[in-house]
Amino acid sequence: LSWLHRLTGQQTEEQLWASRAIEKYVSLYENYTSVKESGLPEDVLLLRIADLHAVMKDKEQARLWYSRLFQSKTATDKIKKDARTHWEWVQEQD
Repeated sequence: LSWLHRLTGQQTEEQLWASRAIEKYVSLYENYTSVKESGLPEDVLLLRIADLHAVMKDKEQARLWYSRLFQSKTATDKIKKDARTHWEWVQEQD
């Protein structure tokens, strides 16, 4: 829903839903066991959390989550490449 509100220009709603999504995704990450249990790969989960922090303009938390992804031994090259592109975008926002 956060992305939908972004597309429609509803910044307050976008921020609200991004915040809610972060809470849910972080909880899922903290209890992560497998793709089968969670419904998505761990690297995708890390990327989503990092991107949501970027949307919230919380650069420090975004950096932390992108860093976890970059250091992951199991993350795919594609996800790491996407994360690098996203991180570069975050840095350009200053």
